[in-house]
Amino acid sequence: MKCFDRKKKKNHAQGGFTLIELLAAVVVMLLITAALSAGIPATLNAYREMTAVSESAVLLSTLSQSLTDELRYARDIKLQSSDGLTLATYTSAIYGVGVKPTAHEGKIEMVSTSVPPGGGDPVSTYYPLVNDAVYTGGLSASLSDITYDGEVFAFEITVYQPAGTTGFAEEDQVLSTLVLSVRTVNE
Repeated sequence: MKCFDRKKKKNHAQGGFTLIELLAAVVVMLLITAALSAGIPATLNAYREMTAVSESAVLLSTLSQSLTDELRYARDIKLQSSDGLTLATYTSAIYGVGVKPTAHEGKIEMVSTSVPPGGGDPVSTYYPLVNDAVYTGGLSASLSDITYDGEVFAFEITVYQPAGTTGFAEEDQVLSTLVLSVRTVNE
């Protein structure tokens, strides 16, 4: 009988968790779950924003280099008659006669406007300045009016996240801007 009492005491000493211990564990697990569920979306939004800023720097660099190279070798530069400083058109070694860089549908493109043979409304043809693959993450770019003082082109490129993009405000969010001056070598 002594043997039976020892086993009974031993089993009782190795008993399971009490109800209080189980409730405490459940509360701790709920607190951890709540903290994670609040922290993960915030972390993902921060990651998306940092990625967008990084990608905007790459896009801005690529656009500025391409536009600088294009304007550096501009020939036959024509200015708008209204102010005598704003670029109207020029001749490009790549895109031909009568082109101008412009912002079009969220991208910076080269536009050539011509009147069809026999008359009619002018027709604009758009050529990409850079490959569409450069516009990653839904980024867009805009270009200010380009001015020319007889020696130097001056303009501003802005890269932005369009409104309604996940993780961003309800209006366009400017991510990076660059003001450039480019001296021509052909004029």
